[in-house]
Amino acid sequence: MANAESAAPLEELLRGLHVPRPVRRAALAAGLAALGLGLAWLAWRGVSALAGRRPSFARKASDLGESALNARLAAAAEKLDSDPENLAALVEAGALHCLKGPDQYRTAIGELETARRLGAVDPRIFYFLGVMYQEEGLLPFAIDDYRRFVRNFPEDREARLLLGKLLYQTGRYEDAAVQYQSLGLPRDPVVEENLGLSLLALKRYDEAAKSFGALVKLPAYEARAHFYLGQAAFEQNRFSDARAELSKAAAAPASALEGVEPTTLWTLVASVDEKLEDFPAAKEHWDQVLKLDPKSAKAKASLHRIAPRLRILKAAADKAARAAKAAADKAAKAAKAAAKSKAAKKK
Repeated sequence: MANAESAAPLEELLRGLHVPRPVRRAALAAGLAALGLGLAWLAWRGVSALAGRRPSFARKASDLGESALNARLAAAAEKLDSDPENLAALVEAGALHCLKGPDQYRTAIGELETARRLGAVDPRIFYFLGVMYQEEGLLPFAIDDYRRFVRNFPEDREARLLLGKLLYQTGRYEDAAVQYQSLGLPRDPVVEENLGLSLLALKRYDEAAKSFGALVKLPAYEARAHFYLGQAAFEQNRFSDARAELSKAAAAPASALEGVEPTTLWTLVASVDEKLEDFPAAKEHWDQVLKLDPKSAKAKASLHRIAPRLRILKAAADKAARAAKAAADKAAKAAKAAAKSKAAKKK
């Protein structure tokens, strides 16, 4: 269950929600208390008999069409006018209001939370509350409801992906990996990439490499896979391998690296250059970072740090150039003298 701190924004959101008459404010407060104490758990537990099947219901407005959606919503409203605690009508109205978009979320949350408090166990409650709490930024509550839904419908791929995404975003990488792995084999590229990212965050590099290695063979994922493999190699201090992977990612068009910030890519490339003590390349790539982000403190600090090494290299290169020129001049002079001597002998 979410803690008291995360409950604060939920209570703020629920203030002013539309709740059908005669469900009064005191009843809504009681519903919130029940949610906090875990009574909602008893409600969703009741759908366990449905586990293993993917419930069929409209998940976006286009699944119904505007006219059908409005007709069903009107029918639900008519039922609620005569019986404000009609569980089926409350769930129907809440789901349909959710489908109508963000402007209706407060009304939808009020109806679905009321239905839950009154004992409804329709799976749409958990799914749509998960969607709306996610959109409202109440991620702990979204995770809770997605979990309830997935526990009862473990084969629902969409819900598992949504849950895995939120678990990853909130730093719960182990739980996220479990969700993606539970989808079984063969995994599609979206799941494989998300699983790889979760494993990379957990520093389970060998397992992550298997996911990214599979994606390298797919043109749409190849560039990103090389980037992630380069990141993994860098974190393992395998800098030559990191450079090899990152060079392939850097050579790809920006459209092939969707989700990878250019500053992140070039920062990693420049960092690898430094580790390999290729300071001219590091300067070139830190300059590239500054072009993308003129305020980058990391790039500025790195350029300041490598400046003395660059000066040493320049001095050494200048000295070598002077020595080479002197040697060339000496050789040319010797050749000229030899030619002159040879000409003199012929005379």
